[in-house]
Amino acid sequence: MARQEAITVRRRRRTVACAAALLVAAVAGCAPTGDISITNDSGRSVTVRLGSEDVGEVTPHGGVVLLDVTECYEGDVTVTYADGAVVRLDGPLCPGQTLAVHDGEALIRGEASTS
Repeated sequence: MARQEAITVRRRRRTVACAAALLVAAVAGCAPTGDISITNDSGRSVTVRLGSEDVGEVTPHGGVVLLDVTECYEGDVTVTYADGAVVRLDGPLCPGQTLAVHDGEALIRGEASTS
């Protein structure tokens, strides 16, 4: 009888371990994570603001990558050129997407991450 109880205990432990691993995987899958890229091929410096956060200056023909972002930047995406011209896009900007800045325009490209 003791052998049968030991087998039952081992099965329960394996079941609990599997359930815990599945729970961790499910919770991790709820929040999007990934990188957000900002590219500037305009030939002019721009300042980028994502919602309420100022990303700063992106140099001409340069770019920035925000690593391991866990949440979308809610609100407008604002690109201000050195000459004062402003381009506003409806947000959000999410992990897995790219803000592509061109002469006089900006676009959000790509699909938001879901994992």
